[in-house]
Amino acid sequence: YYLSEDYEQALEYLFKSQELYESAGGKYSIANVKLGIARALNKNKQYPEAIQYAVESLEMAKEIGILSMQTSSAEVLYEANKGIGKIRKALEYHEKWWVLTDSLKLNDVDKELMQAEFVRQRMADSLAVVEDKLRADLEFQESLSKEKNTRNTFMYAGIGLLLIAGGLFGRMRFVRRTNRK
Repeated sequence: YYLSEDYEQALEYLFKSQELYESAGGKYSIANVKLGIARALNKNKQYPEAIQYAVESLEMAKEIGILSMQTSSAEVLYEANKGIGKIRKALEYHEKWWVLTDSLKLNDVDKELMQAEFVRQRMADSLAVVEDKLRADLEFQESLSKEKNTRNTFMYAGIGLLLIAGGLFGRMRFVRRTNRK
C-alpha cells in the first residue's frame, strides 16, 4: 500500500504490525515498523506524528546498533522537520543523515577490505597447500627414483656377475677339454 501511495491503508497495516511486533518483543522489527509508520505519516504530511515515530525508531536503532536504520530515521526526521518549517532541526538531522551515510560507506569499504583480505588469505593458504602438495609429490618422486636407481644398479651388477661367471665357466670347460686331449 505504501508503494501504491495509499498511505492511509499502509498506516492501518503498519499499526497492526506494530502491535504484533511489540507483543513478540523483537526490537529490530519494532524499530523497523516504527520507521515505516514515520515514512507513511511523513508522506501523508502528518509531520509531528512522523517525527515522534522517527525519533523512537532512531533511538531503538542506536540501541541495537543498526546504522542503516539510523540513517533512514535521520532522513525521515530531516524531511518531517523541513515539512513543518523547523529549518534548524531539519539541518541538524540532515547533517546527522550525512554523517551516518558516510559511516555506512566506511563500513562498506571496511567490509570490502576485509573480504579482499580474506580472499588474499585464502589464496595464500591455497598456494601453501599446493606448494606442500608439490613438495610431497617431488619427495615421493625422488624416493621412487632412488629406489629405481638402486634396483637398476643391483640388476646390472647381477647381470654383470652372471656374464663373468658364464665367461669363467666357459673358460673352465675349454681348459678341461684341452687338458683331456
